[in-house]
Amino acid sequence: MKLVPLIAGFAVTYIGYEKLTSEPPEQIGWLIIAGGVIFILSAFNTSKGKSELSIELDNGGSDGGGGSDGGGGGD
Repeated sequence: MKLVPLIAGFAVTYIGYEKLTSEPPEQIGWLIIAGGVIFILSAFNTSKGKSELSIELDNGGSDGGGGSDGGGGGD
């Protein structure tokens, strides 16, 4: 979880809420709230970096094909 997008998301969502509940209500608040929710959800996004991908490939990312059966025929 990333802390900066989470905090930014809560701040933007709060600003949108304040706009929506102000007198007179500003409808742009809905758009600001939606942006804040996107920030919050992006904080929980776990993307694989290049180093994590290479570690995964080194730990058996291939199917192990291409082996020989070693069954030599005899007379």
